Amino acid sequence: MTLLTNPKLSICIPTYNRADYLDYSLGVHLPKLKEHNIQIFIYDNASNDTTFDVVSKWKKEYPLINYHRNNINLGADLNIELALKAPTTDYIWLMGDTYLIPDNGLSHILDLAQQQIAYDAIVVNLFNKLAFPTGNYSDHDQLLGDLGALMSCLSCLIFHKDLISNADFPRYRNTNFIQTGIIFEYLSRKEFTVHWAREISIASLNNPNLKKSSWASSKKIFDIGITSWTNFIFSLPAKYSLEKKLATCVGFGQVSQAFTIKGMLILRAQGTLDYEIYCKFKDIFKLSLPYPTLLVLALTIIPKGLLKLAISAKKKFKIQHETESHHEKKHEAKLGNA
Repeated sequence: MTLLTNPKLSICIPTYNRADYLDYSLGVHLPKLKEHNIQIFIYDNASNDTTFDVVSKWKKEYPLINYHRNNINLGADLNIELALKAPTTDYIWLMGDTYLIPDNGLSHILDLAQQQIAYDAIVVNLFNKLAFPTGNYSDHDQLLGDLGALMSCLSCLIFHKDLISNADFPRYRNTNFIQTGIIFEYLSRKEFTVHWAREISIASLNNPNLKKSSWASSKKIFDIGITSWTNFIFSLPAKYSLEKKLATCVGFGQVSQAFTIKGMLILRAQGTLDYEIYCKFKDIFKLSLPYPTLLVLALTIIPKGLLKLAISAKKKFKIQHETESHHEKKHEAKLGNA
């Protein structure tokens, strides 16, 4: 039996060597996708794990899975580009293999796709971090200032097919943020409408048996989150003001929470932040951090072991407090029913 594909929306998943997470993701998302006959396009960047076997298993259950494997690793940006160009649906949702679409996410986006207005892009929330009210953006600076940092997350982005067919992909290859760049570049050339769906919020796929590894958990976080992001933002067209570009440089670290003071303490405890990193990035930190650069130097002096103990103690206290609070509520409920 041939399934009729949904013409309004498809999902693109670029992946590399995360067969375990991809397997878990497909198991979680397929029941939701089946309700609407939504196609999935998986673009494998030459993985050398069991990604092919995982996709083959799920494809038997859901034939609307489309799979492509690159012969060599093309880099993240080019793999994302190929994935976005594959569907022919009105809208394409770019989804990371370690993220979770909320239960109401697909139906909400499909409702938006049915409206008469053709949004150039739709942006959804991430961990409910941003509180700007749901609505439409048509001002370049306001979009960059409000949502620019969040739009670094590929799973928050839904593209109209016209944007993809007219995107200047080559300009943003090797930036680490091609998915964000093509949107702001395209919008700089026209009047536009981007819909912000605050109430639809992406979350992490949490599984205690799986360990997530990415550049965000290594020293590459500074190369990509500080240097690449700052260079990328300043490469955006002159349509976007310097004021908003500067704010968006800082915004990345705030939205991701990687470069807040708390985030930096965690990076120091992991050994990711050290004096060598401070020296390498101290000049560009001035554009990327909302606090004095010397504070970063001070953090590098704190012993890693001491911070690990403090973070561990805080986690234990939090768990204990939550457990006690849960028991108290159960006790109060029993008394109330007595």
